[in-house]
Amino acid sequence: MRYSLLSVASLLLLSIPLNPAQAANPEDITRLQETRECRRCDLSEADLTAMDLAGANLEYADLEEADLSGADLRGANLAGANLKGAHLIFANLEDANLRGADLRPSNEIEQPEINLLDEIDEIVETIEADEDFIENVLDELEDEDEEDEGNEDEDEEDEGKEDEDEEDEGNEDEEDEEDEEDEEPKTTQEAIARTCNRSLLETKTSQYAGEIIGKIRFPDPIENEEEAIEIVVNLDSANLRGADLSLAKLEKASLIRANLSKANLAFTQLPEANLQQANLQNSFLGGANLNRANLQGAVLNSADLNGATLSYANLRNARLNRTNLDTANLQQAEFINAISRQSNFAGASIQSADFARANLHGSSFIRANLRCAELQEANLDEAGLNHANLTYTILENANLTRAKLGVANLTYSNLQGAILESAYLQGATLVNSDLSGGDLSLAVLRMANLTDVTLVGATLEEANLSQATLKNANLSYSNLTQTQLIGANLLNANLSNANLQEADFSQGYLLGADLTNAIISDTIFKGAVRWTDLDY
Repeated sequence: MRYSLLSVASLLLLSIPLNPAQAANPEDITRLQETRECRRCDLSEADLTAMDLAGANLEYADLEEADLSGADLRGANLAGANLKGAHLIFANLEDANLRGADLRPSNEIEQPEINLLDEIDEIVETIEADEDFIENVLDELEDEDEEDEGNEDEDEEDEGKEDEDEEDEGNEDEEDEEDEEDEEPKTTQEAIARTCNRSLLETKTSQYAGEIIGKIRFPDPIENEEEAIEIVVNLDSANLRGADLSLAKLEKASLIRANLSKANLAFTQLPEANLQQANLQNSFLGGANLNRANLQGAVLNSADLNGATLSYANLRNARLNRTNLDTANLQQAEFINAISRQSNFAGASIQSADFARANLHGSSFIRANLRCAELQEANLDEAGLNHANLTYTILENANLTRAKLGVANLTYSNLQGAILESAYLQGATLVNSDLSGGDLSLAVLRMANLTDVTLVGATLEEANLSQATLKNANLSYSNLTQTQLIGANLLNANLSNANLQEADFSQGYLLGADLTNAIISDTIFKGAVRWTDLDY
């Protein structure tokens, strides 16, 4: 095979890196300063710091990596503009139009240095001297391929035997896994750990996501790829009050302490953006993408995040009072120590989210999915959790005073030490849950399913458990003073050492129940089926 000298020389010339495009068109900059009208202008890398551009028309302008720090862009039209890697620190963008603007990171490619011969004649001479080099290499490769094909045929038989052995080993492993899965968890905590895979929850969103403005991607040493420097849009402390950022692309943008109050961020792309301590009060974020965004300490009071995506987002210490998160995706998001009073989480996907020590007073979680969520020490007093999925949740020492949990599913949940005073749990499912030491005084648990529940040392004084199912429940050492258990099913329940003073078990089913050392003074058993009623 022969290659023409011209074609090879052409390939070499094409490999020479071209000079980068000249940054900013001087004529465009002059026109912008004089008329404030510069649609589709080339202002890339332009120095526009502290410039007065209020009301300017920069629609679809190219402002990639431009420096607009401290610029006055109030009411400016930046719709569809290219602002990749732009610097807007302390810029005033109040009421600006940024609809559909591109504020994603800008990748500046650094070409590797190539040592080229000074003259084309020398290149041609080198090619002529070694013109058979390529053919020789190709011939050697063809010979190697033929040898490899022969070796492959011999190896296939050995591989077949190895595959059979691997299949046998695989079947044995599968059988072992099935045996482990079939084994019932011994405690509620073990069930939660197994089902929710707590090791995954240890990998949380970095609180420094998007904080570093420049991030270097190192080249692959084998493939010798080009180095790419990722320049993130910087809007730190920028004033975007009332700005229209709907459909804008702000991936990884830095918006630390930015003012976005009353801004329109509908369907805005903000994955991995840094919004630490940003002001988002009364802003609209419906359908926005905030995956892995850092909202630590941000203020979102009265913001609307209906249908927004915040999976893996960091909302530690954030304020979300009266915030609308209806049907939002909050899977594995962090709300540790967040304040979210009277907010709306109805229908939201909150699986494996962390609300430890969060203040959720009066918030609504109706039909929300909180499976595997962590809510230890959270304040949920007067919260609405009717029909919510709380299976495998951790509610240890949580405050659920007067909370509404009607028909909620709390199967295998950890409620140790939880306060459920006057809580409404009618028709709720608490199968295999652990409420040891919990306070359920005055709680309504009519028709609730508490099969295999653990209530050791719990307080159920004056609670209503009429027609509830408490089969195999452990109520030892619990306080059931004046508790209503009319028509309740306590088959094989453990009531040893329990205080049953003035409790009402009328029409109840106590077959096999253990009342050893229980206090039964003034206890009502009218019409109840007890161990003493059986005729052996």
